[in-house]
Amino acid sequence: TAYGGAVLIGEDAVGFSIQRCIFINNSSNNNGAAVSAGASGTIGSSTFYGNTTNQEGAINIYNNTTSIDIYNSIIWNNNMQYQIAGYGYNTNLSHSNVKNGTMYGGVNNIYSDPMFTNIFANDFTLDSNSPCIDAGVIDYDNDWDSDVDYYYGIAPDMGAHEFLVAAEGLQIYTANSSVILAWNPFEGAQYYTIERATDSLFTTNITSNFVSINTYTDTDIEFDTHYYYRVAAYAGYLTGWSNVVSIILESASISDLGQIPTSFAMHQNFPNPFNPMTIVRYDLPEDGLVNIIVYDMMGRKVRTLVNDHQSSGYKTVQWDATNVFGNPVSAGVYLYQIDYGGFRHIKKMIFLK
Repeated sequence: TAYGGAVLIGEDAVGFSIQRCIFINNSSNNNGAAVSAGASGTIGSSTFYGNTTNQEGAINIYNNTTSIDIYNSIIWNNNMQYQIAGYGYNTNLSHSNVKNGTMYGGVNNIYSDPMFTNIFANDFTLDSNSPCIDAGVIDYDNDWDSDVDYYYGIAPDMGAHEFLVAAEGLQIYTANSSVILAWNPFEGAQYYTIERATDSLFTTNITSNFVSINTYTDTDIEFDTHYYYRVAAYAGYLTGWSNVVSIILESASISDLGQIPTSFAMHQNFPNPFNPMTIVRYDLPEDGLVNIIVYDMMGRKVRTLVNDHQSSGYKTVQWDATNVFGNPVSAGVYLYQIDYGGFRHIKKMIFLK
């Protein structure tokens, strides 16, 4: 376009407000690669990146009686020296991150790399180390009313995206022909969302499941298929996604093993520490009587998890941090002991609240 690669605001406009917008890779022949304004208004919590023009300004003010208030925004790496051009000195710039922004004055602005998550994938969310996190302002005009629709943390972030703390520590392992996922508990989580897809970008064959605890067992899977998993928590808002884990269950290797371990083993519980659910895995090379008991550090029995004759195979059992009466136990260190075929093994686990 000639002026304003994305938005052109005429001089007859009675004010304008641009909020929570992303202007990426727009272009104009003249000033205003993204926005060209001839009327006064406000730009808040918006992101401008990679916009191009043959003249100047990702944002252009072309009327000398016009002023624009810019708050909580990121104006970065557009292809010109003057990110705000025309009558740019009519800009009231506050709590924003602007490349070469010292020329515009204003208060509480920063001028360093905003550290987007992945610009090559057009992901303009903020990296966890971004200086823009919690660097914005709630009240634009000092009237004691919030001008920000929502935010997380101690203050709004700069840019169009609020940084969301992600669920963390997602790990994966197999038990027979099932996949078991476990992750760190998220404080205040009301429930968790688990997504599974057959590609790492989560665009193909997506399924979602919802659980109230920080573990999930997926039994609806096929051999020789590559699955990807990620998890998010809902705590009044949906957090960012966790790290991605993936797995392929190979039918040939499972068949070769016959799904029977060659030796007895009891594995460390996972997750550990945990709250409120943990998983204990153990391998039985032969059929036999299995007894698994949880004790406190005083040696008092807390809960019997298994007391049964079991067939050989790869086994799991869950403990939800409750005692024999179903009441929650106190936070602390606990012991779990397995007795099987003359073997006795003991390991420690830590329950946190």
